[in-house]
Amino acid sequence: MNPIYEMSLIVLIAGGLLIFLLSIWIAKVWQKSALVKEKLKSDAYLETLKAKQAQIIQSLENELKVDRHSLRLADTHLIEKRAAVIDQCYKYLADFDLAIVEVKISDNSQSPQESYDTALLRFTTFASFFERNRVYFCALTAKKVSKSHASARATLDLIKALVYTNQPLSNGINDQLQSLFNKLSADINRSRKEIESELRAILQIDDTSQDSDPDNSLDALSMFR
Repeated sequence: MNPIYEMSLIVLIAGGLLIFLLSIWIAKVWQKSALVKEKLKSDAYLETLKAKQAQIIQSLENELKVDRHSLRLADTHLIEKRAAVIDQCYKYLADFDLAIVEVKISDNSQSPQESYDTALLRFTTFASFFERNRVYFCALTAKKVSKSHASARATLDLIKALVYTNQPLSNGINDQLQSLFNKLSADINRSRKEIESELRAILQIDDTSQDSDPDNSLDALSMFR
């Protein structure tokens, strides 16, 4: 074979092989560049998703904080409302107790009719207020306090009968009235302790801490003043 022809053939084959290898290299470089670009796009998309997710999470956390704050305010308002209602009920009961004591004293500062009217008014005020707001008391306290109503009505009915027949209200003279006074006094004391205990529970006041200083036993219960 002609040497020139052989040399030309070798050059052509080598050139073709070189072009082939170069094409493969260029293809790999292009593929790698494309993958890098695709990865950059994917990374950018992921970062966008992460940013949006972070915003959503932050928004939800803010809403949760607002809801929790609203619940705390509502709970605080309910506690304050309960404490105010129970405190007022305690005061009305104490006023009625004082009116009954004034009836028993019979010191002539009031006529029997006036004493009866005062006691009846204070009992009606207490009973109506309690019944309107008994939902603020626990079921056990409400039940125990309601039991005192019967003895109060029975005592007031007897006082009314004595007043209308012009008989003295001195508990030392009328044994039946004396017995009713004793029962009513026990019921009122029991009711006052129940109401006071419930208010202490709401205010989270420890009874034992108050016992250590009798002179300041009601300092923490400023509402009782």
